[in-house]
Amino acid sequence: MRQLTCPHCGFSKEIAATAIPAGVTRATCPKCRQRFALDAPPPEPQPSSAAAETIAPPPRTQLLPLGALFDRSWLVCKERLLTLLGISLLGYGLLLLGSLLLGGLVAVSPEAPGLPWLPGLLAGTVGAVGGMLLMTVMTAAMVYALIDTDLHVRHTIGYALQNFGGFFWVLLLNGFIIVGGSLLLVLPGLLFFAWFVFAPFLFAEEGVRGMEALLKSRAYVRGRELPVCGRLLLVALFGGALSAIPLFGTLLALLVMPVTLIFQYEIYRDLRQLKGSISYPVSRIEKAKWLSAGAFGHLALLVGLLLLGSVAFKGMTLFSGMVLWDAGTSTELTVRVEKLDPPPPAPRPQPTAPPQAVPQSVETGEGGEPGAEESPGAAVSEDEPTVEAVISYPSPLLPVAPPAELPELSPSAISVPLSGGDGRQLLIAVEGLNVFGEVRINGDALHTFAVEPDTVDSHVGSVWLEAGSNTLDISYSVVPYTEGMRVRVVIYTPDEVYGSWSYRDRQGDERIMVYLED
Repeated sequence: MRQLTCPHCGFSKEIAATAIPAGVTRATCPKCRQRFALDAPPPEPQPSSAAAETIAPPPRTQLLPLGALFDRSWLVCKERLLTLLGISLLGYGLLLLGSLLLGGLVAVSPEAPGLPWLPGLLAGTVGAVGGMLLMTVMTAAMVYALIDTDLHVRHTIGYALQNFGGFFWVLLLNGFIIVGGSLLLVLPGLLFFAWFVFAPFLFAEEGVRGMEALLKSRAYVRGRELPVCGRLLLVALFGGALSAIPLFGTLLALLVMPVTLIFQYEIYRDLRQLKGSISYPVSRIEKAKWLSAGAFGHLALLVGLLLLGSVAFKGMTLFSGMVLWDAGTSTELTVRVEKLDPPPPAPRPQPTAPPQAVPQSVETGEGGEPGAEESPGAAVSEDEPTVEAVISYPSPLLPVAPPAELPELSPSAISVPLSGGDGRQLLIAVEGLNVFGEVRINGDALHTFAVEPDTVDSHVGSVWLEAGSNTLDISYSVVPYTEGMRVRVVIYTPDEVYGSWSYRDRQGDERIMVYLED
């Protein structure tokens, strides 16, 4: 009779030794449904012989040669490849089915008002979380299939689901620390991978949970980092070569994960045989040390992305302002020249001598009375009209700010009294926040918005509008990656506001008609 005791719940039962099939090394507790390793039966007594002496071979101090490691892996592959391939096909099939379902839901789902990207974001988040959970079940099922060669696909998935929480936690810690080390530099990442990659096998076969599984995996590898790293890199290159084969690479990629796990499991078995019983620290300080190392790598990545994004954003905004709006940055001075009819000339006597230029003026007249003044060196012709230059910009109107409270009517056309003449000077105020673009009057650039995030760009000046119809064009776009924007334009005089326009759309190209009429 043999006494079997479950190490998980303490349940014990005696069974006949002949009832245990030869070669069975694990049993399932009927009470807690946990699996545990069977102790080897006591050896049968052998007759002593003085002539027969047993000489134990010296213990190994080095890992198995690569040839022997490949031989052991090949034997496991021939025995368990179908089971591992079935798990792989089932997992990737579910991933493909989930991707198709999520893509179909995004295609038929209505767009949220103002948030057209929301369905895609939700589908991507659900797909990422679901894929991570499914890969955890696949990895756990393959590990249990390697540990217990009697399990089939259905049983391995059952054990993976039963121990999903603990397995997921080990893989999460494993990935967090290894990826954090890889973000620091390549060498720390490779070293962390060699130390902690065997934690899933420790959880499934030895029942070591959480950070203790990672620390015990490191204890197995300590002192043999170089040969372990070399073997792990070799199997990684082998998997990459399989996936890169033209035409058949996609199908052979289904074998990469099973073959990689077989090779890693054989390295773990070899390390366990070499080390035997080991002691390793499991204090809180030791656990926090490795978690902090992983967190430091992720923090370094976050800081780097923030710095890179800041530099890229400033470069993009400056480039956008230079390329898109460089053509409209000049301001022209308009000169209006009018020909006016001269006043009727005053009667004056004919000069007895040709007029000569004098420094100030020349007075002529009968009896000493003053006559008309002439500019030095100027000969006035009575047959030609006088030409007078009138500068219309800047305006005699002083550029004062518009009233603070303005109606946001944004009309498409306004009418301004002409009050005689062929035009009129008006004041215009332009204000923009987080936009780039320009404002044009009758096709001429009046103001170009400065491309500077979170800065209010304002302009107050005067314009000359012709009698009849005039055009006010407002073109703008929001500066990328900024929050809050506005565009405001006001046409007014110090006594009256004729039109006010305010826009808060992300971009616009507006044309307003301004009519000057009596």
